[in-house]
Amino acid sequence: MTIEEFHFKWRGGIIERKIGEVYKKDGKEIKCIEAKSKNTCINCIYDGKQCSKDENIDGPCNKINRSDKTYVKFVEVKRMKNSTIAELMKEITERLCFDLKGNEIICPDCGGLHWVSKIINGNEVLESCPTCHTGKLYKCPHCEKLNNCGACNCEGYRKASREIRDIQEAYRKEFAFFKAKHIKFEDYKGYGIFIGDTLFSTDDEDGIIEQLIEEIKEGLEPSKYFFGTTPDTFHFDIEDSIYDSANDFCEDGASYLHFKEKKFKKGIKLLNRWLKEGNLTVYYEDETTAVLMGSLIEKAMKIIKEEN
Repeated sequence: MTIEEFHFKWRGGIIERKIGEVYKKDGKEIKCIEAKSKNTCINCIYDGKQCSKDENIDGPCNKINRSDKTYVKFVEVKRMKNSTIAELMKEITERLCFDLKGNEIICPDCGGLHWVSKIINGNEVLESCPTCHTGKLYKCPHCEKLNNCGACNCEGYRKASREIRDIQEAYRKEFAFFKAKHIKFEDYKGYGIFIGDTLFSTDDEDGIIEQLIEEIKEGLEPSKYFFGTTPDTFHFDIEDSIYDSANDFCEDGASYLHFKEKKFKKGIKLLNRWLKEGNLTVYYEDETTAVLMGSLIEKAMKIIKEEN
């Protein structure tokens, strides 16, 4: 008689349970799982002291008596009582805890899971919640309406957002001014300066002073500086454009054109000269240069004083 046969006979002839096997006994579901050590009694449903005496034991647990030479133990399978996905999800959400900020609430449709149960063609399936993006909704502090992204379309929220952006932009500008090279207006050699969205040429001193006067009369503190400008001149490679257009027109179209002919070279030269004479240039605000307005502010204040 082998050890296994002796063991089975000693256990009442019960067959050996395999790892992962789930079976029913006394109205319970029991599963045979692998134990990490020879101490198989930890969390096992059987008391280690009575195992060797119980004829109704569910098979050997010690690797000495098992054909696969593993340690196992027997645990009761706990299953939720609810049967449908919707009922299971409800039970899960009741047990979960969420870390919510001041204006956040749990989505009432999915309970914070971001999934909802639906019946499609007689089958219960999970779909992404159409109400929220993250299982949470956000209450607008201005109109108290709910939204799924933290941003509301009401006037109060838009106004507050504009104010925040203006403050952030003001801080950014101040930091840029701190890092920029400071030049007095009379020493600035650039093309012009931006006042708001308007580009003023440095030659138009009267126009800049007029703008400063307008700010002062409106009760605003005149801008002590404006950022300079940097130019960007329009450039167009005529030869490359013709080459690409010919190939777009038909396959290897450029190969049928005579780019090396003197007439073509002369024409390109004339067109390039024409572009250069046109001097199509745009100017962008250059935050590396701050043009100080001290002298022009003094002139503006003097004009206002004379008018009064």
